[in-house]
Amino acid sequence: MSPRCDLYRNIHKGLRAAMFDTACRFGRLNTEEPEALQQALDQAQRLLMLMASHVKHENDFVHCAIEARRPGGAQRTADEHREHLETLHALGLEVAALRRALPAERGPLAQRLYRHFVDLAADQLQHMQREETHNNELLWTLYSDIELQALHDRLLAAVEPEARMEALRWMAQALNPQELAELMGDLQRKAPPEAFGAALSQVRAQLDEPRWQRLAHALRLS
Repeated sequence: MSPRCDLYRNIHKGLRAAMFDTACRFGRLNTEEPEALQQALDQAQRLLMLMASHVKHENDFVHCAIEARRPGGAQRTADEHREHLETLHALGLEVAALRRALPAERGPLAQRLYRHFVDLAADQLQHMQREETHNNELLWTLYSDIELQALHDRLLAAVEPEARMEALRWMAQALNPQELAELMGDLQRKAPPEAFGAALSQVRAQLDEPRWQRLAHALRLS
């Protein structure tokens, strides 16, 4: 029996990888190295953008789908999303403060960001677990796989290009070979050639040669 359509798995794997990597980057950051500091800040800003986009599209598509057939079914995660947006905004202010800080102020601010990104990851792990269990069970009870796949396609079409490419970057690093091949195969079938080419380039940049060769073979690129 094939697994049910899962709206959460791939993006959650990518977000976990992004959060862990960003927290570790600030934990080991030498704020006296301008290039390293700039890279950490830029990655943090992209992560916050991606997470805010993720919250919005879960609210607009996944929660709306649950509420349409089970009123109140998504209430807990919807309430948590409001708190998450406040947290993301506060972290954005901290990133901006470190970006404009004087050299003597940067070390403590970077360590504060490290702690707060660790807190974010810890909170998100529990939240994602609830979505992957409670919300998924509701979706599988309320909708067929055909309906869920159509919902997934509508959600994906609504994601901003910048957020989509950032998500692909992290999913390429986090998914196992079968998951990545399924993701890119679906995109290959449905996206215009130029859009698929851009996505493939983003994914290729994240893969070592053995993983790339395996993906290229699965997609019949060689």
